[in-house]
Amino acid sequence: MERKQFTWYRSYYDALKEIPAEEFRAIVLAVCAYALDGEKAELSGVARAIFTLIRPTLEAGRSKAENRSRAEQTSLSAEQDSNKREQTDNKPEQTENKPEQTENKPEQTENKQEQTDNKPEQTRKEKEKEKEREKESENDSYCSPPPPSGPKRFVPPTLAEVQSYVAERQSPVDPQGFIDFYASKGWMVGKTPMKDWKAACRNAETWERWSRTEASAPPKKGLAQALTDRQMEKYMGW
Repeated sequence: MERKQFTWYRSYYDALKEIPAEEFRAIVLAVCAYALDGEKAELSGVARAIFTLIRPTLEAGRSKAENRSRAEQTSLSAEQDSNKREQTDNKPEQTENKPEQTENKPEQTENKQEQTDNKPEQTRKEKEKEKEREKESENDSYCSPPPPSGPKRFVPPTLAEVQSYVAERQSPVDPQGFIDFYASKGWMVGKTPMKDWKAACRNAETWERWSRTEASAPPKKGLAQALTDRQMEKYMGW
């Protein structure tokens, strides 16, 4: 079923803004395609994992929208059937009353006036039904937001993520060396669990080890760059 709208939660944005732009775009397009048209996009890696977490909420919204649409169609069909039966039941009565109608024209004139007087009430009821249908349509994609989550759990970066970030900054950091160093320490910064690997990567740009392994790199400036690895660890509390 094609839909016109769906709900996008703040938690989606908070999670997606931490990933590279290319994966961000792929996940957003996949969510829209699935929520609006029911189409499943081909994803892999981090993008596929995030979409798998979002998908149950999208399915719940789509299921509610489909149920609402079926209920409206059933109600409309029942109303039409009821009107048809009423019209069919009234036909014999109309045939029998033709002579009486001819004799009672003044009475018919009075009845027409009464029907005219009742039109405002019928119009009011129709408007109320239309407003109810509009409210139900607005709420067809609503589903309760996911419960608030606790602090984000740190996930160690992959080699591809570190390579991408290093290339973006034109950093002297060796991606594999960076991962090996912190993996050996259990991804701890001193005695504190790491929270932001990108910040740690930026700090690692000042390590002297990169200038030793890359002779062609420009000389580092400043006090922090002149420190050895052991001095840097002591200085930063690692």
